[in-house]
Amino acid sequence: MAFNILPIELNQQIVSFLPDDKDLRSFDLTCRQTHDAISSQRSSIWRLRFAQLFDLLPHKSSIELKRKYQCRRKIMQKSCYFKEGHEPTERRYLELFRDLIVESFANANPDRKSIAKPTSNNLEQLLRLVKKSDLLHKLFYPQSGKGIPDPLLQTIQLLLTHWSLDLSLYCPTYGYHISQKAVYSHPKDCPLFLDQHMRVVNVEFLLHIANFFKYHITHKDEGILNYDFELLSHDKKPKAWQKSLEQGLSKPGSKWMGSYAYLHDPADMVLIRDIEAGDHVFIDSIDTDTTDGFQTLTLDFDNPMPWPLAFEHHLRSIPPPALVHALKNPLLKPRPSSEKATTSPTHVQGPGLRQQDSPRRSFAPTTTPITPPATPKPPPNALLFPPKVFPHPKPKPRLDYLPFTGSGIDAEPFHCAGNIHPLPPQQGIPGWQRITMMKYFAPRSSVPSTTATSPPPANPFNPSFFSSSSLSSSTSSSSSSSPPSSGFFTPPSDVPGFDFDNLELEHGCWAYEGVVLPGGMVMLGRWWSPMDGVGVVEGGGGGGEEGGEGEGGGERLCTGPWVFWNVD
Repeated sequence: MAFNILPIELNQQIVSFLPDDKDLRSFDLTCRQTHDAISSQRSSIWRLRFAQLFDLLPHKSSIELKRKYQCRRKIMQKSCYFKEGHEPTERRYLELFRDLIVESFANANPDRKSIAKPTSNNLEQLLRLVKKSDLLHKLFYPQSGKGIPDPLLQTIQLLLTHWSLDLSLYCPTYGYHISQKAVYSHPKDCPLFLDQHMRVVNVEFLLHIANFFKYHITHKDEGILNYDFELLSHDKKPKAWQKSLEQGLSKPGSKWMGSYAYLHDPADMVLIRDIEAGDHVFIDSIDTDTTDGFQTLTLDFDNPMPWPLAFEHHLRSIPPPALVHALKNPLLKPRPSSEKATTSPTHVQGPGLRQQDSPRRSFAPTTTPITPPATPKPPPNALLFPPKVFPHPKPKPRLDYLPFTGSGIDAEPFHCAGNIHPLPPQQGIPGWQRITMMKYFAPRSSVPSTTATSPPPANPFNPSFFSSSSLSSSTSSSSSSSPPSSGFFTPPSDVPGFDFDNLELEHGCWAYEGVVLPGGMVMLGRWWSPMDGVGVVEGGGGGGEEGGEGEGGGERLCTGPWVFWNVD
């Protein structure tokens, strides 16, 4: 046969023109020379074939790429309809989704400066699979059974929120009433994290937030945001991540757009938590009298302000030292729950983190324990001088967490300050981060005229919303009587006598906590009023010091969901 006399390089060149995998297999079986051209260890055919469809993985041999390519193509040739993610076919598809997500932009060089944005073959394949399957159609789809969805299924659905909000994909919305009840629930019922170490993100709660806004953005008849979202240009709509997903602290983009929702009547907040989902119609309130109908936000990571203790009291923004230590030592595991004191009930730290009230139980025995005969007794000095337990070092800004300030336009200009810190990988996918911030508005009398097209004002810290016992009388009197012409006060760090540690919040501040999804293009979470229930004793419908203000106490009737997407 003619192929037997051709050089191996020429046979490989012929293979590069074969469009289909079936033709490749047929050519492989033609003769020994064609087989060697395709399947030999020195052949580059499978590397080229892999790079045509997927992001090329560095440091992988041709044999490894051949196996991975064939396995992926075998899965992709079959259709998949998702139920709860537990069937073998569903599981194989989910693992394929996860691999494509984790390995996206694997061949991108972050040090290479280029004007053009990097592209990813994996993202193109992901989009094809999304269009081919019903993955994003089954967010809280009503099933006949009552099984629990696979956590990997919900994690992937959450990561693909940007495509859930894509109007061109026509993804229907199911379970809106269930999601509406979840997003207005008390933080104790739907915490943001499922453990006290902040290792496990409550993906289902975040998916309810995504499904809630998906309804209002994609539903033409009842969606409050649908009209304004359709008018947005392509560069202002949610997009997929543009870089490889890496574990650790990562600075997200600076310009964002988004929205938040609330129930106007506090009685509705009480009712929606007490009844079953769908038993009553609740009308969401979403402010659209903003730029393009959405809230804008610009983050500044270069000029952070001193972090007030009052902010930290409500937000618990600084990452716990144990979490920072665990992220630096991923092989360590948290102590079993049996080693923790359980004499006190849990409470919610910030809006959504469960934590034990009581300190750790001491395990130093007071008497010598009785040991079995086969167990060697501990040395006599071991009980008198137990090993020292050194506390974890205090988290450092810009190393363990990233402080920022920000400005934006809601119904009126606002400012914010907060922190971002990394979280452990979820379902094998890295790049998750927690974001917390305190949002506050400028006084109406000092707000400069701002149009929808003009940028938000500069971002000084505005002490007019706070009070401090350490402020001198002259400073407070001058601040209240004659503010500067710019409409904003001097940052407190430059005000003589201003004490950040004794700063107190007043009405007009709003606390935000959420999760930045891997890739840093979408973030979503829960907002609440730090003053919700202040001055009301526990059991009287609010928080207050007696009700656990800032720690999830009280009924928290002033809370709701929020979402932002990057528009850099």
